[in-house]
Amino acid sequence: MVRARFSAVLLCIAIVVFGRGLTYPFLSEWDDGEYVLGAIDRLSPAVDNVVYWFTHFHAHNYHPLTMLSYMADYSLWGTNPVGYHLQSLLWHVVAATALYSVFLRLRIAPVIAAIAVLVFAVHPQRVESV
Repeated sequence: MVRARFSAVLLCIAIVVFGRGLTYPFLSEWDDGEYVLGAIDRLSPAVDNVVYWFTHFHAHNYHPLTMLSYMADYSLWGTNPVGYHLQSLLWHVVAATALYSVFLRLRIAPVIAAIAVLVFAVHPQRVESV
């Protein structure tokens, strides 16, 4: 119950801190241009495309799970960047909640664990991953 409430608090804080990013367009000069806009022809949900991502490099990187995630986003949102940003925000909250659970399993005091996770969740270093 405490973890569920803390997850809800994390979600609210993440939305307050990073929510403005949901309105941003794709950043074509950054990763979005290469991995989303530059790969549109390979983002449709087809078996051939799944095989392609597991057998090819893209932008000098091999990251099939990332591209499968983009395929799911493309299936849901097309080229609307809001969905892509929303997924990143939600995964960030999931990661922070998982970190909180790990801290509790390590028997770190819940208050200390919560403070550490809140710093992780909103620290400016996290901006790129969200």
